[in-house]
Amino acid sequence: HVTDKTALQVSTVLACVKAIADGCATPDLHVYREKSDGTREKATNIPEYRLLSRRPNEWQTSFEWRRLMTIHAALTGAALSIKVRGDNRRVRELIPVMPGRWDVRKVSRYEVRYRCWDEFGMIGDFAPEDVFVLNGVQWDWIGSMNAVQLARSSIGLAMATEKSQASMHANGMKESGTYSVDGTLSKDQHDQLTAWLKTKGGPDNAGNPLVLDRNAKWQPTSQTGVDSQHVETRRLQIEEICRAYGVFPIMV
Repeated sequence: HVTDKTALQVSTVLACVKAIADGCATPDLHVYREKSDGTREKATNIPEYRLLSRRPNEWQTSFEWRRLMTIHAALTGAALSIKVRGDNRRVRELIPVMPGRWDVRKVSRYEVRYRCWDEFGMIGDFAPEDVFVLNGVQWDWIGSMNAVQLARSSIGLAMATEKSQASMHANGMKESGTYSVDGTLSKDQHDQLTAWLKTKGGPDNAGNPLVLDRNAKWQPTSQTGVDSQHVETRRLQIEEICRAYGVFPIMV
């Protein structure tokens, strides 16, 4: 089951998202004004300069806000912040909204509205000029495609491989198999033998000899980690996830 939150539990996805977000948030962010002679100068006398370069809101620095927005966009396809304006209609704050707590819908052919809410209820219905939206890969102009869902096959195989390998190590790297005996077992005998085998198997009893009677035979039925190529599969999934996110494997 691949979702935004479960995908982050895959170390390669987490590393890819961090690499993208840190790359976008680390450089200094400045607002420039173009002069009449074609040159540029920093527009330090407008509120948007301090907003974007230092503190977009009272809780976050510019680095933290940009990293948060990029993480949201990298995982869910888009990120949104509400523009809080002052008396002169200049933007004073950018308040990020968590993924899953906003949506966009068409109200006419070329007009959209953004609806936002939180755990306390509805925040409001906003026009495009009242929100800042960071879009990822888009199929149309109104919305973005979910990056995790696009790569869900690669991420899901990585999750399944990790789960399978974790189960194998939890069992002490011991193979499962079939315990066969001569003759027919009654239900009680079958239940007793099954319970006895459980007490003799598992990682706590690794290395202990198993005494068989009634001409019993033990036939392994599971593959080893080498046979199932766990290492090769996990290495390939790192490359597949990095390919989906456009990140060099060396970065993760």
